[in-house]
Amino acid sequence: MAGHAENHEKIGHIVQVVFEVPTLQHFDYLIPEALQGRVMPGSVVLAPFHHRKSNGYVINIVNQSPHVGLKYIEEVLEEYPVLSPGLLKLAQWISDYYLCSQGMVFKTMLPAPVRKRSIQKKSIIEIPKSALEHMDQTA
Repeated sequence: MAGHAENHEKIGHIVQVVFEVPTLQHFDYLIPEALQGRVMPGSVVLAPFHHRKSNGYVINIVNQSPHVGLKYIEEVLEEYPVLSPGLLKLAQWISDYYLCSQGMVFKTMLPAPVRKRSIQKKSIIEIPKSALEHMDQTA
């Protein structure tokens, strides 16, 4: 379900996501039908961000966005949210008080093994057809 939605009001829920970048804003994404019910505040998701896929943190779920042409999140990277409601509230307070992004606060809060999990573990490596044919001949 990559790409943009033409009329996101008919699609359903929208997640507000922050990334580990120094910006005070959040970014709105649509939840694909296949991921409905699996995404919660505190979830780590994979989403398109500046011409690449990045891990982001869901800070809120809303029904409307002032933006058009929203993209879909691509995957939920953890079965359960890694940030509790208390940690989300604390991160918001730290972000407001110190004028830093929530994504950078999460980067500081979470241990590296939690932050570094990504879709890269699931990447598919294509084997050239000639190599497959060579393997068949030698077997």
